[in-house]
Amino acid sequence: MKTLTCLCQAARRHLPGQRLRTDYTDGDPDLEADFYILRHTACPAVLTENLFMDNPADCAFLLSEEGQQSIADLHVDGITAYLSTL
Repeated sequence: MKTLTCLCQAARRHLPGQRLRTDYTDGDPDLEADFYILRHTACPAVLTENLFMDNPADCAFLLSEEGQQSIADLHVDGITAYLSTL
């Protein structure tokens, strides 16, 4: 399973009620881009977008203890899930 798919699944668990941006054009929920930093690395790599600072509700959530813990937990869970597939 790809790293981003693991992170998408973790985001669904840790961010209930949040609208998550998805792209199923290639059969999985993550949006892939051809970023140089991702193509030129010797290890698995992802860039995550953690809500939007121009949205007042997202900003308030990100500034809250609950929001920060949710974002941290989803990254830990997603990475752990990916590593368990290796």
